[in-house]
Amino acid sequence: MLEFIASSRDMKKCVHQQNAVISISMVSPIHTGENFQKIINWYNQQTNFRRCFIYLADTLNRFNHMLVDKISEEDALVKARRFGDKWLNYNEPILNKIKTQFFIIRWDDQTRTEVFLKNRETLNALMKENDQLRNAVRKDINAYFARRGIQADMIYPREYELYQKYIIEELAADSILYDKYPAAWIYPGKELECFKLLRAGKIEGAPTGLQNCSYLRLIGTGSQVSEPITGSSNVENLSSIKHAA
Repeated sequence: MLEFIASSRDMKKCVHQQNAVISISMVSPIHTGENFQKIINWYNQQTNFRRCFIYLADTLNRFNHMLVDKISEEDALVKARRFGDKWLNYNEPILNKIKTQFFIIRWDDQTRTEVFLKNRETLNALMKENDQLRNAVRKDINAYFARRGIQADMIYPREYELYQKYIIEELAADSILYDKYPAAWIYPGKELECFKLLRAGKIEGAPTGLQNCSYLRLIGTGSQVSEPITGSSNVENLSSIKHAA
């Protein structure tokens, strides 16, 4: 049975944090159903956290829909939002087991702001000017495709372009989140190289919000139970779930 643990090194960095952000990847079976319940079980065992933010990267996933399904960005946004609605509906019983105060932050909550547009513009400019950031993003993109059996020289320009936009958007949006809510960032995966640079304040002129977060990687032990999102595609009433202001 799958269980989660955190390294003692990461925990030492996070003990001072009272806020926790649990980032949700829409393509990961770890973030739904029984597997997601294990993450919440781990969270509920911690004593320092007072607030939990469930950070749902639903419309960020439009880039995957554009590439895999070969649809327009407009159609991909609609599809991604429906998947986000379905995720909330399916996992609401698990969310309601969180023992502390918790809030839902959806991706559009970040990207519909002027600050996001400014952050994205700044990061796109830095990608042209700053070799360190550009090389880190390239390394992260190459690693993403390598995990899927695609070497760097086999990545199509369209694929590279979309995943660079994905990463820049993620950096821009996450900078807003952690500027507003300093927190432990909880995720069952390795931190991207470009995120490490911004968290360490090594990119002059970049948004500074990520410097307010402590990265805490959860490590799964035992067998993983893969469970897809199921249930009706209709959007149901989620009034019992609190959304962050």
